[in-house]
Amino acid sequence: MGEPQNLDELGERIKHLYYRETNEEMLKNIKVNKEIITYNLTQNEKRLYNNAWDEYINNSTEKNVDNLIQNHKLIEGSIFRQYLADFMVTRTIDLAEKEINLGKRIIIFCCFDKELYSLQEHFGDRCVVYNGKMTLKKKDETLKKFKNDDSIKVFIGNIQAASVGLNLNECSVVIFNNISFVPSDNDQACARVLRLGQTKDVNIYFQSFNDTYMTRMFEILDIKNEIINSVITDEKNK
Repeated sequence: MGEPQNLDELGERIKHLYYRETNEEMLKNIKVNKEIITYNLTQNEKRLYNNAWDEYINNSTEKNVDNLIQNHKLIEGSIFRQYLADFMVTRTIDLAEKEINLGKRIIIFCCFDKELYSLQEHFGDRCVVYNGKMTLKKKDETLKKFKNDDSIKVFIGNIQAASVGLNLNECSVVIFNNISFVPSDNDQACARVLRLGQTKDVNIYFQSFNDTYMTRMFEILDIKNEIINSVITDEKNK
């Protein structure tokens, strides 16, 4: 990379450093509370969860048994995540309604369409939806609508589409109905409320079910985060 030719170009080169420093200064003035809320499955949910794999096999159009066996863990994990995401919706709604009643505006992050649209059905005109299937124009319209209409209390986003590049400092609460296997996705999602202009204390809620695939996901994410943090530490000590 060549030398910057003028002050404007130099400003562009170092802009990310300025924003990072300014963000760090801003965070010194607000409290950020991160919490993992755990639930137990109801008896009916537990029955459905335990039968999820068998139901998938019975309804599968895949006739090659070897393919099913070979991809068992991957397929099973995806199935369990979707079931648990659907079960989590009612808990997320209860949590969100409590925060709305306190005057808060909220971001809810999802991974699958079904959970996202179930939440949209409940919140109706009080929410907007932002996902990867929308056109850029529709995404822009959705973002403007949320920012300009205080009656809209909930921003429901797909974690892949909505976790990067958005400044949602109108919100002070983040609720994960589901989480990503990639630590940086979850970190970036949290960062949507920790942007320039944030003046309110922030609550970030992760949610999980005891003794389920979600428990394993959080354990894996902890391991990944430890590895990432150790790499960052090693780089700083070089």
